[in-house]
Amino acid sequence: MKQNLHFPAIAFSAIILGCFLFCNTACAAPCSPVFTDTIVSIACGHSVSVGTNNYDSTGVYSDTLTASSGCDSIVTLNLTVASAPTSTFTASSPVCPGQNSTITYTGTATAGATYAWNFAGGTPASGTSQGPYAVNWASGGTENVTLVVTQSGCKSDTTSVPVIVNSVYVTSLYDTICQGNSFSFKDSLFNISGTYHDSLTSAGGCDSVVNLYLTILPQPLQPFIVQQGNTLVSSIGNAYQWYLNDTILAGDTSSTITPAENGNYTVDITGSNGCLTMSAYFAYPISGIQPVAGAWDVSLYPNPNNGVFVIQFSDNTTREVAVTDMSGQIIVPARKVTTTGEFDLSALAAGTYFLKITEQNNAKAVFKQLVVQH
Repeated sequence: MKQNLHFPAIAFSAIILGCFLFCNTACAAPCSPVFTDTIVSIACGHSVSVGTNNYDSTGVYSDTLTASSGCDSIVTLNLTVASAPTSTFTASSPVCPGQNSTITYTGTATAGATYAWNFAGGTPASGTSQGPYAVNWASGGTENVTLVVTQSGCKSDTTSVPVIVNSVYVTSLYDTICQGNSFSFKDSLFNISGTYHDSLTSAGGCDSVVNLYLTILPQPLQPFIVQQGNTLVSSIGNAYQWYLNDTILAGDTSSTITPAENGNYTVDITGSNGCLTMSAYFAYPISGIQPVAGAWDVSLYPNPNNGVFVIQFSDNTTREVAVTDMSGQIIVPARKVTTTGEFDLSALAAGTYFLKITEQNNAKAVFKQLVVQH
């Protein structure tokens, strides 16, 4: 905005006595300059005009004007232009998501100034006072905070300060283990299916979250071994590995094995989910060696049968007798038998089954093959 200063012409005249006594014309009056000092204060963005000159910055200016008398009028302008406020500020950085950055105004504005803060999507999102402010952001990135200050009609330049928000890293682990095993996580062992969490500190100083999704796979049913002639036969599995006296028998990986020597045989089977389970010991005698007590003290007749049969023990011990399918799943619940027991399982479909005979203290289980024909 322009302000005009007007300075009236100053007339000077003098008549020299007797001038017309000697000549018939008027003599020119002597001319002296007029000096004027003016002090002016204006807001920023405004200007002052003196004659044909415009002034919009603080300073002392001198202009020579011509009065109406034709004499010089010298005007001295002492001009003060109010300064625009500054919009400088500081912001603590870096910070973590959810952690406050302290934003502090450091500019020259005084009371009565207005502030236009933009916190780049933070919380809070904006502000209109000087502050300070505590601002946080939900996720990582570089956020540019800006400020414009207005005072006495003067507006500052825009100041922009970046705030670095370090990222929080989330790592997801998916693992499966077989029943009976444990998974080590956050200095603990876990053996139950579930979701587990741990928080670490990343290189940026923020929490790094690790999520463990753990699945426990069930073990297959414990396999059992029966003897058919000179061959040992395992219950059904997806894969097999035979052992003799706890030593692996390389190459013996089928469901059957023909023992080459006596000893305690076991079989490790792999279920459909990849988990392993080991059978109980099966004591195998070579021809000419007395059979191990237990398996050969049980008689089953007739066998094959139509589902009706008798089981007989060579002693008076009470045992539990159940019926399983080829996978070892119990299909007929156990019943107690002392010496002799008669069974009518004619409702069973034709096929091969096993009698699972267990002593009452569960110290030993013996399997006898049962063949049902109709």
